[in-house]
Amino acid sequence: MPRLSLAALALIASLLCLGVHPAAGQGKRFNLWAAMSVSRPIFQKGQAEHVSITFAIVNDGHTTVNPMFGPTRLFINGTELKEWNLISSNGPKSSYNDALPPGHFIEFGYDLGKYFERPGIYIVRWEGPAFSATEITFRVMPVSN
Repeated sequence: MPRLSLAALALIASLLCLGVHPAAGQGKRFNLWAAMSVSRPIFQKGQAEHVSITFAIVNDGHTTVNPMFGPTRLFINGTELKEWNLISSNGPKSSYNDALPPGHFIEFGYDLGKYFERPGIYIVRWEGPAFSATEITFRVMPVSN
């Protein structure tokens, strides 16, 4: 059985006490759960302009945390959407954007159809310093004859 050094055990214990899971990917940083959704899994090419993505974060921890929306990043098929900072800084804000109490959530959406105009399969990923949402996948089909 492998042995952990005293320093490694101390580091793991410190991270657990801070509420940070050592394997902090997959939306478990700071006990935040993050997710995205679209209204349907398939859109026709002419309907793609109506693609709206809803974003949500839940604080599953025991203390109020800053979900750190400012430096979040959105990826479409592995490519970072450069306009995301401008897009995500627009619209109504809540006090929860900077201080999300335990057991509370914040939810918001953006119309992003102009980024999904071409037929194809789209994989969207959203992440920030305090969370990482599970990817979503949907498809834009060519117009049928």
